[in-house]
Amino acid sequence: MDEAQSIGYALVDEQLAACVNILLAVRSIVRWEGEVQEEHAVMMIIKTRRGLFEQLRQRVSELDSYDVPAIVTLPIEAGSPAYLVSGAKLGLSVQYGPLSRFCTPGNLGLML
Repeated sequence: MDEAQSIGYALVDEQLAACVNILLAVRSIVRWEGEVQEEHAVMMIIKTRRGLFEQLRQRVSELDSYDVPAIVTLPIEAGSPAYLVSGAKLGLSVQYGPLSRFCTPGNLGLML
């Protein structure tokens, strides 16, 4: 938790992320180095702009203690218009579709 919190603060402070959510109760089952392993993990959802992804990926790789942190992008195809507008206020780019009530955000969630 301390490491995730430290990474989250760094990303928001350095303006690489508008928001970081930290989920504590994650259990991972994975095959690693030929063995099935189970461990408790912390998952982060990092909200940023597409254009910042490479900088953010590099920074997380520098700060994270894992040899191979799981950093992926998940595009958001739709969402609550009020939430998407609030995301724009946080600095996330929101693109509106042909009808203003249907929006498609230009932000993405990163999970590690």
